[in-house]
Amino acid sequence: MKKLERTFPLWDDVTKEREFGAITAFFRSVNGHDGETDHNSENNNDDGDDLNHLVRVHEVIREPDSRLYFVMEYMKDGNLGDYLSAKLRERTMTNGPKEEDESVIRSILFQTLRGLSCVHSRGYVHRDVKPENILLHGRVFKLADFSLIRRVVGQREEEEEEEVGRGAGARTDAANRRGKIGRAHV
Repeated sequence: MKKLERTFPLWDDVTKEREFGAITAFFRSVNGHDGETDHNSENNNDDGDDLNHLVRVHEVIREPDSRLYFVMEYMKDGNLGDYLSAKLRERTMTNGPKEEDESVIRSILFQTLRGLSCVHSRGYVHRDVKPENILLHGRVFKLADFSLIRRVVGQREEEEEEEVGRGAGARTDAANRRGKIGRAHV
């Protein structure tokens, strides 16, 4: 779960938040709810396996304290930065690299690039790929933190005024927008 530091007195404030808009627009395209995805198109890549390399955002919750929470898939083993630090300490103690290090590195790169491929195939750029945004669960590595994700139009990213999340709030249930507690399924 990720908690935003900023508070949101109204649900309408949430729908205007860049991170909320970007994440909901992207995951709606992944889930086929954007109205633009043509699952029968020849141009639509069959990248279902690539989806397995993205940390899913299941829900966005606005609590009575006006804080916004992103409920995400649980990745019990932390991030790649921590994993690499632990491996470096282990390597220092054992006097050098292990034979399986190369295959692990290939696996990490392959899985990360599969997730990135999924993002790109839907016309988005991640803009924040770093070890802390690659989470792991056992030997599964997944790309996370879509707060800076942007849709690419032609050869450029969409402008601020045409933010991918604009209008995402229009799909949100009106009762939730008026309520003190809000939720949006992504």
